[in-house]
Amino acid sequence: MKTKKRKQQANTRKIIIVLIVVVLVLFGAFLGLRYLKNKITKQFAGTESTGAKSAEVTTGSISTTVYGKGTLANEDSETLTLPSTVEVTKICVSVGDSVAEGDLLASVNASTVLQAMAEKQNEINELDEKIADVSEDALDETVTASVTGRVKKIYAAVDDDVTEVMVGNNALMALSLDGYMAVNINSDSLSRRDSVTVTTEDGTEYTGTVSSTAGGTAVILVTDDGPAFGAEVTVKDSKGNELGTGSLYIHEQVTVTGFAGTVESIKVSENEKVEAGDTLLTLTDVSYSANYATLLSERETLEQELQDLLTVYREGGVYAHSAGNVTAISEGTYTEAKSTSSSSNSAFGSFGGMGGTSTATTSTSSSGSDTTFSICPNDTMVVSVSVDETDILSLSVGQEASVYINSLGDDAYSGTVAEVGTTGSSSNGVTSYTAVIRLDKAEGMLSGMSATAYVTIEGTDNALLIPVDALNETSTTAYVYTSYNEESDTLGDMVEVTIGLKNSKYVEIKSGLSEGETVYYKESASDDNNGFGNFGGFSGGGMPSGGGFSGGGMPSGGDFSGGGFSGGGMPSVGFSGGGFSGGMPSGN
Repeated sequence: MKTKKRKQQANTRKIIIVLIVVVLVLFGAFLGLRYLKNKITKQFAGTESTGAKSAEVTTGSISTTVYGKGTLANEDSETLTLPSTVEVTKICVSVGDSVAEGDLLASVNASTVLQAMAEKQNEINELDEKIADVSEDALDETVTASVTGRVKKIYAAVDDDVTEVMVGNNALMALSLDGYMAVNINSDSLSRRDSVTVTTEDGTEYTGTVSSTAGGTAVILVTDDGPAFGAEVTVKDSKGNELGTGSLYIHEQVTVTGFAGTVESIKVSENEKVEAGDTLLTLTDVSYSANYATLLSERETLEQELQDLLTVYREGGVYAHSAGNVTAISEGTYTEAKSTSSSSNSAFGSFGGMGGTSTATTSTSSSGSDTTFSICPNDTMVVSVSVDETDILSLSVGQEASVYINSLGDDAYSGTVAEVGTTGSSSNGVTSYTAVIRLDKAEGMLSGMSATAYVTIEGTDNALLIPVDALNETSTTAYVYTSYNEESDTLGDMVEVTIGLKNSKYVEIKSGLSEGETVYYKESASDDNNGFGNFGGFSGGGMPSGGGFSGGGMPSGGDFSGGGFSGGGMPSVGFSGGGFSGGMPSGN
């Protein structure tokens, strides 16, 4: 009996010991979990700081550059064209031939050239009759208001060319339709219909009303009777606290447009109220219509074609205007009996823009079409690059460019901006434009090669520079921090600065700092090692593998890219004992 009792006591002690061990293991695992969770939270929180960086204000050179990628191509071919009424007696070149300036491309039948010139002159005479008929169809000499509104901006001035004003401003005048000017400010404290005070630079105050708020931006309306278009204003709340600044614009705008003539007089002034039908300005030199201008353009083309035919008649054939390679030949009227070459492709180059419209034929072997020769210059090439909409306005014809051809190594080739596109194309909400860079053809350059072009827009020497990451900007100001408290991990001594040029690495400081001063700025953990830095002493691949925390774990992507944290999330981490399936909980 005593033996049985002792056995029961021994078993009880064993159970107690086992329970204590289990509790200790579970408690230890719990503490480890809490510790690991705190480490992860501190290490991976995107908003947590990893200290501050410092940089000294230095003096150096800075420039802004526009760049784009594209493909290398041959320069646009020069095309020489003969109307179908001109009989070609001999084609002297073939596709692929290299020709020099002045080389004979084809000989012609002189009598058919005379016939083509006579027909071209008849076309000019007929066009002159049409021009005489429409020249009396003049444009209106007055420009009137189409709606009732207030004149807020006059772009035109007396003696201005209407076309030039329209190209520069897209309007001759701008009218306010609904009686309001507007200004946008960044503010999260305003609500729709809130009343604010809007003050202009000369101190005049207007009562404004919040029209709408979205994404932290408030649209504020004030009367259009007084405030000038484009005026800088300050917005304050009902307690006199400054909320922000901005430029006034016309809330509901109607533009006054035109396309021809010269401004003779302006009948209204800015801020004046006008009614529909009121005369806004008068024009001179409007004795032509759009059709008249089109006919004049057609006549210029016919004149050039006639001049080209005269040159062919005088020289007895068509000659290359420049050196290059013959890339295409299109045969029109061709005398087979006099032919010394087959009907295979031959080349002709560019001939001024001469493109006849006559369809008469004088040869039984005629195809009834024009004869053309295309010559591609062999000394230059072009690269068409795609440029972002934010940069395209910085480009202009004649700017120097550096072009790098991927297949030809790291050498830079000098080029020049030859064309700047004005029609954009959009993809995924991003609009881009095309710019054409011309460069001298070098050994190894082939059409289709990938290229990158860099155009330096402007530069400054002896500028005060800081890293662009150290600059903080709002809608109204720019500032830096000039001190850092390591114990509290806070930046201090905010200094407002005036900035100049800025590129991807540095920003020019025009005022607010001096050479040798130090600026401080925070760097988030995501800036180091692709977003995860050192993880509990294990940089790179993460914790060593082991038993627990398998399964869902931390979310993939984001700051966990790279290293050992790609894919399914938290790498497995072992703890002796029971283990914790399901992984580390997210959040706090």
